[in-house]
Order: sequence, then structure tokens, then C-alpha cells
Amino acid sequence: MDCPASSSQQKREEIRQLLSEGYTKEQIRNIFLEKYGPTVLISPPFSGFNILAWTLPFVAIAAAGYFIYKYIKDREAKRAKLAANNKPQKREEEIEDEILSASIEEEMKKYR
Repeated sequence: MDCPASSSQQKREEIRQLLSEGYTKEQIRNIFLEKYGPTVLISPPFSGFNILAWTLPFVAIAAAGYFIYKYIKDREAKRAKLAANNKPQKREEEIEDEILSASIEEEMKKYR
């Protein structure tokens, strides 16, 4: 990863110099950590406050997924409840037809 920033070029030159002096990669890494802190690393170490930085995005995504799932389930339950409560009532015509049919049946029984 080449970065054109002057500070990056200076650090690369410093690394070359340390390598030529016989330092190992681990020693150079430790020197840079002491000099610049953990921000010099591409990814911060998994310790201390950085644990939160590593895990919080995953926790947030999981929580969002749970709340979306819960919202959809609650909405489906409300729809089902409304559908059960809104059963189609018999229309007046159907009721009148039933009454008329019952009256006709009674009249027919008289003449049999």
C-alpha cells in the first residue's frame, strides 16, 4: 500500500533505515508502536477500548435485525387480529332471505 503523503514516505524511509541496521519486523513494529501509538497500525489491536470498536458494528447490525424481525412479526399479528375481528357480517338482504325462507317453510307445512 503506497501512500503519497510525506509522513508516510518518512516512515517508509525510517523502516528502510531500521531494516538496514538489522532490526527485525517485530522490533520495528514495537518501535513504531512506542513512537506513534496503536494508530500507526492498519487495524487496531483487539484489546481495551478497541474491543468496542471491533464489536459494536456487529452488535448494532444484530440489534437492527432483531428489531426489524420483531416489527414485522407484530405487524403480521395485528393484521391477523384485525382480519379475525372484521369477519364479514351477514348483509341485511341475507337476513331477510332467511326470514322469508323460514316463513315460506312454515306456510308450506300448513298445507301438507
